[in-house]
Amino acid sequence: MHELNDEFESLRECLPYPNEANSRRMSKANTLLLASNWIKHLSNANHKLQMELNAANAKIEMLKTQYQKSEKPTQKCSKCKQNVCFSVDCITSS
Repeated sequence: MHELNDEFESLRECLPYPNEANSRRMSKANTLLLASNWIKHLSNANHKLQMELNAANAKIEMLKTQYQKSEKPTQKCSKCKQNVCFSVDCITSS
């Protein structure tokens, strides 16, 4: 029984509840209720952050696609060497 009380005390220390010397210690039932509510709160916050992350990733992918569409494809002629070409055809097509 002593070990169980120690574990409840450890749980109380993890919860957002004032553990001041002048405050009363929470009962076991209240500790479990607060722990359950705290877990639900953290789960909801995690879900919200995951949704925001997914939206940000989708925006990044959209911007990448727009950027790739705006780039001009480089066309090489038969005279191009190492991305440098001084052919009249290449210079006038740029």
